[in-house]
Amino acid sequence: MAKAQAASLHSALFTTSLQEPVPLIFASVEHMLENGGLLHYLRLMSERGQLEHIVIDECHVVLTSQGIEQVG
Repeated sequence: MAKAQAASLHSALFTTSLQEPVPLIFASVEHMLENGGLLHYLRLMSERGQLEHIVIDECHVVLTSQGIEQVG
C-alpha cells in the first residue's frame, strides 16, 4: 500500500465494512472466504457499474471447495 500512496493512487485495505468504490483494493485470500466478504463487495461494485478490472496476485494460492491450497 505504501507504493500506491507514494504514487498518489487512492487505495484501501479491504474490510467487510467497505461500501464505497475504491480504485485499488488490497485483500487477502481469507477475505474471499468471509461471508459478506470480498466477493460480496465485488458483486456490489459490478452491479453499480463501478468495477473495471480484477487483478489477482499470489496466483499460486488456489481456492478449492475444500479451502485454500498452496500450488507449486
